[in-house]
Amino acid sequence: MWFEKIERLNGMYYIIENHKNKKNTSIGVCEINKRIQTEKTNFQIKLETKFSHWKIAKPIQYLSAYGITKDKANHHQVYFFNENQIRFFAPSLIIINSIFSPPSTTLKYLFDLNGFHDLCHTQMRDGKFSCYFNHKNNHGKCRLNRINWLFAFPTAYNAWQSVYRLSRDGTIGIDLPDADITCQVRGKRIKNSVFITQIRISTVNPTEDAIDWAKMKRGQFSFTLDTGRSRLPDIALIRASGNFRLSNSEWTEIKDFLNTYSDRTPRITRTRIDCILHKLTSGLRWSEIENKYLIQSLYRKLRKNNLWPTIKSILLNHRRKLPVKNKRGECFHIATNTRPGDMREKRA
Repeated sequence: MWFEKIERLNGMYYIIENHKNKKNTSIGVCEINKRIQTEKTNFQIKLETKFSHWKIAKPIQYLSAYGITKDKANHHQVYFFNENQIRFFAPSLIIINSIFSPPSTTLKYLFDLNGFHDLCHTQMRDGKFSCYFNHKNNHGKCRLNRINWLFAFPTAYNAWQSVYRLSRDGTIGIDLPDADITCQVRGKRIKNSVFITQIRISTVNPTEDAIDWAKMKRGQFSFTLDTGRSRLPDIALIRASGNFRLSNSEWTEIKDFLNTYSDRTPRITRTRIDCILHKLTSGLRWSEIENKYLIQSLYRKLRKNNLWPTIKSILLNHRRKLPVKNKRGECFHIATNTRPGDMREKRA
């Protein structure tokens, strides 16, 4: 599905949802987050990025991953950026959901001319500026950090205003603020591109000065209480051709090495090593890997017995090749879009 544009009806804003083979449907802006969360993903990564590096993309580049025609893309801005040798595409609605979270309570104020001031108010106490919510149920340290950033920094406040301004023309879009962010991204990966379906921002570092009267210095704003346990994919383990699975020659060398340690680890098969590689190269959680307890236990024992560094060294010796270049001469390591459920336990 694709969120085509935004329309106003009887004073309320609705997102027009386009399905490939069905009629369009209208969804209230406060309900849109539930639809976004139903999108299937096969890739997850935690990364640091700069909004200044994000550029406007052609929406058809995002829609092509879902088989939707280009005439449905006229009123929804899409951004792209490159990180970790991968190109990410992010629709504006996904970005809006991440910056102005939680959407269940914030979006109803976002599409209103005076919505920000209906949501919160400012106070000066002991010479310090701070925002406070007008409704008690919205209180929380991380939410207050988000609101303080949005109010005190010019481009952050403009980002809020831009959503309403663009929506008056039926466009789903946003003017990005000047900031560096740490975020967790989930999406659909096809070769060297990731089509983002969810962004969860954990920290924001403004790259601009606050408004003078706010008397606020630049610093990190924490948006979540996330401990940051998710890891970056180990791109070095992805073969230049794009496949992460073991080749015959790699498996032969690894099997010969492990034969002397058969008593110290569970039964090791080629498929189980492939499952470990899938987890390490995709950024998925262990819970998303098939036979997660068996595979995670094997990986931990290989590390505990100091066997995994040797296995990784064998793989790197086989896979240490020049990255693939696209038509523009940009270098990328390409990965497959295999899902965890595609793997089945086989005998070695």
